[in-house]
Amino acid sequence: MIRAILFDLDGVLVDFADYHFEALNLALDEVCDRPVLFSERDNYEGLSTRQKLACMVEEGRVKAGTEENIYRLKQGYTMAMAARRVRLEPAKVLMCRRLRKEVGKIGCVSNCIRASVDALLKAAGLLEFMAVTVSNEDVTHPKPSPDPYLLAASLLGLSPSHCLAVEDHERGVQSATAAGCRVVQMQYEHVNLIGVKRALKAVQEVSR
Repeated sequence: MIRAILFDLDGVLVDFADYHFEALNLALDEVCDRPVLFSERDNYEGLSTRQKLACMVEEGRVKAGTEENIYRLKQGYTMAMAARRVRLEPAKVLMCRRLRKEVGKIGCVSNCIRASVDALLKAAGLLEFMAVTVSNEDVTHPKPSPDPYLLAASLLGLSPSHCLAVEDHERGVQSATAAGCRVVQMQYEHVNLIGVKRALKAVQEVSR
């Protein structure tokens, strides 16, 4: 039986993935004049900023030793964009309110830093509904490691098998699956009360 629904953040609860990409490119351009082309974006999607930068160092795109400066600049741009561009979306608020009543608990498991998780959820009007939130700073190994979902389930006092994870990207799906959660992959525009309840029903029917 599913007793909690755990949502990814970017691309699921908030439509902010493009802004993360924009913020990183602004920081890369400022430090090393090597922004990421849009066509290359999929190589880094679903990774935390530190994971992205580690990949870029290996690829020779970013000079070793400059990662912290890029990271700091990127987070500054991200917070500024969150304050200006994220707005409450009634459909997401309705979804979270109803699911909390009908399922029991909902939470957010993200590869963002803590400050971004809190700021984005608050700006979207969703923070109050979350029984638990997990950021990439709360675990040693972020997604696609199972650690974030294992921590979320533990904080809720539940087995991962009693949690349904809603993810938009394959790396998040890998994380939740490895943790033992039930998983549904959905894009932002489909993450609403009807879509999630339909997915929940399908998962529960399969587990009978």
